[in-house]
Amino acid sequence: MDKCFDKKLKKGLSHHFEGRLDEALEIYNDILDESPENPEALQLAGALVLDCGNAKAACKLLKKAVQLNPGFAPVKINYGIALAACDQAKDALAEFEEAITLDPHSPDGYYNAGRVFLGVGRASNARDMLSRAVKILPSYAVAQNDYAIALQQLGLIEEALKANLEACRLEPENSVFRANRCSLRLDFDDPEGAVQDGERATSLDQTCKEAQYNLANAYYALDRPGDARLRYNRAIEIDPYYSDAYANLATAELALENITRALKAAERALALEPAMAEAAWTRSLALLLNGDYKLGWAEYEWRWKAVPFLEKRQFDVAEWSGEPVAGKTVLICHEQGLGDGLQFVRYGALLAEAGARVVFECPSSLVPLFAKISWLNTVVPLGNILPSFDLHVALMSLPDKFGTTLETVPAAVPYLPLPKPRFDFEKFTIGVAWRGSKTNRKGQHRSCSLSDFEVLFHQEAVEFVSLQTELDDEDQRALKKFGVQEFGTGFKNFLDTAEIVSSIDLVITVDTALAHLVGGMGKPVWILVPHGPDWRWLLEREDSPWYPTARIFRQTSRSDWGPVICKVHEALSAHLQQDT
Repeated sequence: MDKCFDKKLKKGLSHHFEGRLDEALEIYNDILDESPENPEALQLAGALVLDCGNAKAACKLLKKAVQLNPGFAPVKINYGIALAACDQAKDALAEFEEAITLDPHSPDGYYNAGRVFLGVGRASNARDMLSRAVKILPSYAVAQNDYAIALQQLGLIEEALKANLEACRLEPENSVFRANRCSLRLDFDDPEGAVQDGERATSLDQTCKEAQYNLANAYYALDRPGDARLRYNRAIEIDPYYSDAYANLATAELALENITRALKAAERALALEPAMAEAAWTRSLALLLNGDYKLGWAEYEWRWKAVPFLEKRQFDVAEWSGEPVAGKTVLICHEQGLGDGLQFVRYGALLAEAGARVVFECPSSLVPLFAKISWLNTVVPLGNILPSFDLHVALMSLPDKFGTTLETVPAAVPYLPLPKPRFDFEKFTIGVAWRGSKTNRKGQHRSCSLSDFEVLFHQEAVEFVSLQTELDDEDQRALKKFGVQEFGTGFKNFLDTAEIVSSIDLVITVDTALAHLVGGMGKPVWILVPHGPDWRWLLEREDSPWYPTARIFRQTSRSDWGPVICKVHEALSAHLQQDT
């Protein structure tokens, strides 16, 4: 190399490393003006331009550098990085592959190939590349972090946590690494730990949008939507085009009963990303909670794309789209929870009235009860062989198919069987349930403890019975202390439950499947609803358009059941006085 050029390149490199980019680029350009095919100047200028965000210009310079020096791995890597920045993933991967062939002991080719594979959703390939990078150079912090991301996407959370922990050890002040650890801890079902990492990440860098966003997700998982909202908004302040943050902000606002804000956030997310299923799904829930059934049910169809555990059944016969069904056999496919089955099975009666023969596929715990419904011609447990049918429809698509509004909810009760009472209690008898499934973290805000009911148990003229199907040691002690009879753990299915419900006068329950069973049987049910309720309970109302015999008692602030129980106690005292 010409000594003059060599001296200039060294000076340009010095400026480059010092961050004096304009001066460095001026030197590189001076060299290229005199020697347009100087490979070193082309490579350095290309790398600098790439750092400045002009990937297209970088590609032009680096392509020429590669042509002049095809056996030099670093220039191929830089060219690949520029191609990837121009959304030319296939060409970028080809350059990285050639760089790896030229220098198989350098971690950079593997690392950059792994990053591209991550960007195109090929997590398995990314893992393979990034594992090679960290094996060659265990101190390669960014490679350790991205390796953790690839493992996380593959569902290998424990391995991902180990890789991320190493990245955080190597660079303890890196906010992005810590933010990723927050996300990993959340996937590991450790929201408390996720909050710790998220707080640490945001303290390291308040402008890191991922840190703010992941911390918000952790707060939401802990049922702290107010804190989550604050962090989502901070992420949006950092990046006003952060569609995921808008979508999750909508969810937090919905949990806070801020319908207008929830809709606004969801619509902003959809404006940025029109096919974002999660935002459309949240918008549907906000519309339904607000009583806008016409739009809400139509939007509810986004659930198939938005909810990971939902999978729409596929059959060789057509899906029912609302056409006449007289003389046809229609299969209703159960979906979501047991309470949904109990609530929406009523739509089978509308199909039967239209002349259809109705087949209902549902969980086995519902079969004995549903088998007693006259307008269900056949009830099939999930997983069993189905009889022949002409049309099929998902259970919770039926309200939309029938054009259900608040005014047209099919609310006639009972639509569920009223079996022969199993017992003849002497006193006014109340069944209680205070908790949903312990395995459902998302539903825990709906639950309280049996001890919260203590003030109710002082009614001497009342017999209380437990309809709770799952009891822990604390529950057992409380039942004994309060003299509450226990029946729920003996239930094998919902017909067993219905036989007990037929025997009692009133059920007081939190938002569980039991509420839908009792309401569908037309028996009196008092439902304790949390602040930020499920869409089906609407807002503010004390009644339910779905269950004429239901009365709703609502939290006014999150996680505070005391005032709710006080209102129930007052209402119960008044009710008993009326009966005497």
